[in-house]
Amino acid sequence: MERDNDKVNAFYELNETTWFLVQTNYDRNVPDPVHDQRRLPAEAKLRERGNKNFKEQDLFNVVMSTFPTFHLETIVTVVMRAETGYHNTTCWYG
Repeated sequence: MERDNDKVNAFYELNETTWFLVQTNYDRNVPDPVHDQRRLPAEAKLRERGNKNFKEQDLFNVVMSTFPTFHLETIVTVVMRAETGYHNTTCWYG
């Protein structure tokens, strides 16, 4: 769910064909700014990797901790899986 200060901006649900959602600091209905291109490369890596035998650590290793998803301005990385209750928050200190 994306929210504005006083209302819901957009709502997204996962299903059989949409098995992941990449959310960065920007609303999904507008292009990411030129200086912060993370969402589209992350989505491409996930599509390339596929959903077979996918583990949370794979997401962290293959997508979330590699450039450009991870870069020098990354402060925190969160991986969650509602199905199992898995939650990992990694804080990066420069």
